[in-house]
Amino acid sequence: MDDRLYWIWLQRVFAPSSPKADLLLREFNTARAIYEAPESELTPYKLTKNDLDRLKEKSLESAGKVLSAVLNQGSWILTPEDALYPSLLRAVPGLPLVIYGRGELPDLDILPAVAIVGTRQTTGYGRRATALMAGGLALGGAVIISGGACGVDAIAHEAAIAAGGMTVAVQGCGTDVCYPRQNSLLRDNIVKSGAVISEYPPGTPPLRHHFPLRNRLISGMSLGVCVTEAPKRSGALITAHHAFEQGRDVFAVAGDMLSGRSGGTDDLIRQGARLVTSAQEIIEEYLPRFPGILDPKAAEGIRLDPRFRSMPDAAPNEKQVISSADHAPKNHPKTAKCPETASEQASSIFKLIGGQSKTLGELIELSGLSAPKVMSALTELELGGAVYRNPGQAYCQRTE
Repeated sequence: MDDRLYWIWLQRVFAPSSPKADLLLREFNTARAIYEAPESELTPYKLTKNDLDRLKEKSLESAGKVLSAVLNQGSWILTPEDALYPSLLRAVPGLPLVIYGRGELPDLDILPAVAIVGTRQTTGYGRRATALMAGGLALGGAVIISGGACGVDAIAHEAAIAAGGMTVAVQGCGTDVCYPRQNSLLRDNIVKSGAVISEYPPGTPPLRHHFPLRNRLISGMSLGVCVTEAPKRSGALITAHHAFEQGRDVFAVAGDMLSGRSGGTDDLIRQGARLVTSAQEIIEEYLPRFPGILDPKAAEGIRLDPRFRSMPDAAPNEKQVISSADHAPKNHPKTAKCPETASEQASSIFKLIGGQSKTLGELIELSGLSAPKVMSALTELELGGAVYRNPGQAYCQRTE
């Protein structure tokens, strides 16, 4: 019998993050041993009648259907018995009993991982800070972990990919569920540069209560969590608090006091998070443990890297702080030029966008390039300040 079936069975008995599963595993070690244990050996563990009834249900048919669905989708399953299961997760309260994934999960027992999280409603400052931190960490050799959501999460994943690094998105739904929909192509790109994972089986919808639970995985898989921009009630703060409880490092980027969008990061600094101003500082924190993998000089080079130079400080429709320059006579807007340092592919995509917005699908069709290449070119142009993205994956040339 495939031992993965027993883990899927146990996952269906207890809800994610259940301390009861932890308690039983400390005694019985494996899901199969729990499955085979007589009821008399389970009763001392203060289980409810419902718990015991579910444990007495020995059919593995449902588990078999889940396993078949995963394999038919070309995905994979990890359990605590697998060598690639991240060791850091084994010490997390509410041990994830099964991890479902697409792509190739980096070996996080060898490669250092840092989580980048923050608000979905980013300012220009937050986008720039996130791209510099995630891109610098990826250039310096770290794996970037985030939640695959809009805002800071998406920027962190995109910057890691643009830097040629590895990234992992942890979802609060099944890995086959397209959520958020506007990030569908980004998820496909993440699969080519790392993995999309979840502790929820295929078909599980993105229910609200799933996300605080998945946040413990984001922090649990990482050496540290960096919050780049978060207001006082941001869900990213849940990830940071999980990190504090799990004994992980917490880093925070000082906010722009004029925007009022960084009250959460400022509070984290007051609570003991380390204030950071560059990716190099985080890389240096872990350099003694990973001397042959991490490279602070490469991380420091992010500000001079042509893919990250001249990043926009604000989105075109974002409210700005009024200055005297806002009252000066305004000329007709001019279309931004393609950065001189842009790659040949990026220059070609910039020309194809022209004066009218183009969707990602249109650009793929017009260019004849693969989706990952077009995505990489667009990321380069976005970070270079030449184009911006509207809802619906429509790209426009930026105006000056």
